[in-house]
Amino acid sequence: MLRNRHTDFHLAEQILSFGRKLLFLAASQTARLFNSADLASPFSLSRPTIREYLAVLEQIFLIEQLQLWHNNLLIRLIKTPKMHMSDSDLACALLGVNSGALWQDKTLLGQLLENPYIKNYANRLIGIMKI
Repeated sequence: MLRNRHTDFHLAEQILSFGRKLLFLAASQTARLFNSADLASPFSLSRPTIREYLAVLEQIFLIEQLQLWHNNLLIRLIKTPKMHMSDSDLACALLGVNSGALWQDKTLLGQLLENPYIKNYANRLIGIMKI
């Protein structure tokens, strides 16, 4: 993870320099299995470096990574987490899509609709666990 404030500031500064493109790529990957190589290759960055940038985006609540799970705790069918943009409206704005475009692209529509359901489920689960 991040080591100190200087490192945090340096990473935040670098993210701002190409942030829009990184956020666009993150939005295009929403509700998909996370693959750091897909996000790192357009920037010619290593996978560990792109993971650090994504960690900053998680810390400021722009993206979330959701570990997949199975109802049997001993079995994990897929070990790769899914990445979600925290706000579907932001994802649409970054991708430049409107309702008409979403109606034509059902896959993207499904990905963007998955986000609020995942957040709602997570909030309910956290509420149950606090009881």
